[in-house]
Amino acid sequence: FNFETGALNNLLKAFGAQPVNVYSMPGVWKWIIMAFNSWKWAGYNSVIYIAAINNVDPQCIEAADIDGANIWQRIAHITIPEIKPTISIMLLMQVGRILRGDFQMFYQIIGNNGQLFNATDVIDTFVFRSLTTSGDLGMTSAATLYQSVLCFIIITIVNARVRKADEESALF
Repeated sequence: FNFETGALNNLLKAFGAQPVNVYSMPGVWKWIIMAFNSWKWAGYNSVIYIAAINNVDPQCIEAADIDGANIWQRIAHITIPEIKPTISIMLLMQVGRILRGDFQMFYQIIGNNGQLFNATDVIDTFVFRSLTTSGDLGMTSAATLYQSVLCFIIITIVNARVRKADEESALF
C-alpha cells in the first residue's frame, strides 16, 4: 500500500492511472482489513470443513445417487446435516474471535497512523496505544476486562441458540 513503491500503486502506474494514497483514506480500511482477515482464515477453515465433508458416510451419498438426487439435493439433505456439528463449533469459535482484534495484523499494516484510528481502532490497539502513551494500567485493565466479559456474554447467547437448534452441537 506504499504510495511510492507499493504493489497496488505500481500496478496502477503500469496501467497509466494515478497512484492512490490508501493510508489517507479511512473508509477503505474496513474493507481492506476484512479482506486480509478473510484471506488469513480461509486456509484453516477450508481444512476443517474439507475434513468434515470427507467424514460424511459414502454409503449415504451412494444411496442418494441411486435414488436420483442431484448435487444440490445431496448437499442440502446429506452433506450439510452431516457437518452441522462442525458448522456449529466453527460458528462458536468465530464468535469468540469477534472482539479479539488481531493486534499484529492491525499494527503491522496500519502502524501508528492517527488518520486511520477512527476506521481501524480495536480494543487491542486502543489498549496498546493507551499503555504506551499514558501508562494508565487501570484503564487498560478495565478495557480488557470489558472485552472479556462482553465476549463471554456473546458466546453464551450464541451457544444457547446453537443448543436450541441442535443440543449435541453446543459447547455447554
